[in-house]
Amino acid sequence: MPILEDSLAAELLCRLLAEEDDMIQFGLSPMLEDTAAVESPVPGPSGNGNCTPLSVYPDAINDIENDSDSSYKPSSDESDSDSSTEHSEDNESEASTICPANVSPEPACEPNLSKRPRNKTSKKESWEAVKKKKLRMEGKAYTGSKTNVVTRKNQAEEKRCREQGPPCTSSFCLKSKYRHCQEIIQEDRTALFQQFLSNMDWGQRKTYVASLVDFVPTKQQRKPGTRRRRQIFWPAEYVEVITSARESQPYKVVQVDHTFVKDFSDLRYYQSIRPGTLSGDPQVVDIRCLKYLPDGTLHYKLHYSDEWQPLPQRRRRAHGDPGVINQLYRARLPIKDTKWQHLQQPKEVLPADYHYYYDGLPHGR
Repeated sequence: MPILEDSLAAELLCRLLAEEDDMIQFGLSPMLEDTAAVESPVPGPSGNGNCTPLSVYPDAINDIENDSDSSYKPSSDESDSDSSTEHSEDNESEASTICPANVSPEPACEPNLSKRPRNKTSKKESWEAVKKKKLRMEGKAYTGSKTNVVTRKNQAEEKRCREQGPPCTSSFCLKSKYRHCQEIIQEDRTALFQQFLSNMDWGQRKTYVASLVDFVPTKQQRKPGTRRRRQIFWPAEYVEVITSARESQPYKVVQVDHTFVKDFSDLRYYQSIRPGTLSGDPQVVDIRCLKYLPDGTLHYKLHYSDEWQPLPQRRRRAHGDPGVINQLYRARLPIKDTKWQHLQQPKEVLPADYHYYYDGLPHGR
């Protein structure tokens, strides 16, 4: 059947041309002429990996070459074989895919996105901040920064180099027998200035300046064997701390309780302490000193240089002994219950010998 033969040849030719176009697209030379390159099967476009090499169909290739001639006529054997295997060849052409062997598309080249390896050892001498710090240490000019007070931003500022100052011309140094500023010549001053800036770092300069200073021990020192932080468990221990604070002329401590507070509201011997009753007489704000005498009288001073004068006020009659003043409180004032509960919490860290003091605090308000 010439129609089927022509259709099969056309189909094979189209597939070969398609494979050749694919190889040209990937930059590969066509390998149809080399029969040795189509020996092993490779995965085809279908993805199943079962492609039939071209060497399996030598007759099909011959048919394609013969069909190109216009005077070619198929033989009777070929027509019979073609007619008997018509259905089998159609099935094979549909089920199998013809692929060129040993030809696979090369993957596209991707750019290398990896970064340049970073140097692990840092070169601090090349840092701008280190360079400026070195220039400042050597007394040379450099570009520094200054914070603007208004905008609160750093601004570049040119720093001038350090210059040697003028020699000392103080009149006090000229008269003093301990200072010899005039004996240092200019060459020595210049050499010392350059040596101090160029050949010394910050630590060496501090050591050099400290070597020129005479250290004198302080007069006021802490007592040996004492600590600033002491363990105080109740108020009575502050007495020892205060008395031992100063050796010469130590402080005097007086312990007081509720009996120390007196009731001065009943001691109204005078209705007023104004030194006068008429217009133009001194006022209370004009008094500079007041003195209470044991007999209950009161004296005053309008100026510190004046003599003591009795207060020109009529004295009231006192009830009882004027030298005896009644107490303001009969007993210790109780604290609030919440405050007492708070004072019980430190007992967890205090020694047991001091617990009775906190337990005996009056409370109940």
